[in-house]
Amino acid sequence: MRSYVRYPSGLPVSVSLEEVVASETLYLNNISRGGLSFNSMVALEVGTVIRLRIPPNRPLFEVPGKVVWCKKMSLQYVIGVEFINADDKARTQIIEMVFRIDGYRRKLLEQEGRGLTHQQAALEWIEKCWADFVAGSEPDMR
Repeated sequence: MRSYVRYPSGLPVSVSLEEVVASETLYLNNISRGGLSFNSMVALEVGTVIRLRIPPNRPLFEVPGKVVWCKKMSLQYVIGVEFINADDKARTQIIEMVFRIDGYRRKLLEQEGRGLTHQQAALEWIEKCWADFVAGSEPDMR
């Protein structure tokens, strides 16, 4: 049984192996206070430690994670990662950001008739609302 509720998310995340400088930008499938999952063209071994940056270019959340599962799905792998040493403030901020993006997505659908995917909404929200969110001045869009 899971310890935390998972929330669907299309947030971009930078994933890199701890010992490698290069990183890859991917999109989350979901996230919780305890970890996240994403798709990758490359399998990662269970126990591998990776570095996560969310969002990649202006990280609010940068933390190591440990791969806890890896499942082959068609042409790619779904990777499950558990956060390592993430403090409560960071966990709360990242979940709040996911809620804000979801609220933004719903608002656009209701007010403008624009139906965005989780990925599209995340990218647009980061572009338009990121600075205000970090400064603590973004209006609650839920």
